Amino acid sequence: MQTYCKNTCGLCASSSPKPQPTKECNDGATNCADFISQCGTPKIQEYCKHTCGLCGSSPAPPAPPSSSCVDGATNCAQFSGQCGTPKMKTFCKKTCGVC
Repeated sequence: MQTYCKNTCGLCASSSPKPQPTKECNDGATNCADFISQCGTPKIQEYCKHTCGLCGSSPAPPAPPSSSCVDGATNCAQFSGQCGTPKMKTFCKKTCGVC
């Protein structure tokens, strides 16, 4: 097989490296901030990769506008005990006393 299918088997010498596929890491839902406390569940991880910090070296999700002290999620008060986490500090600034 290696004799007749060198290209398929990856045995051909190449002067340039093979391009690596790129994979964008975006949220598949618009309300991921509302489910930040559930980032440990598989479905939330699937649809909210960016919000849950599963993008590797991608930048953190955008913070709410700094002109006013507001929570970016509707359920921040429910999870106020988790204000020590970076995601809560980003999306629940008012509840966590960040601003």
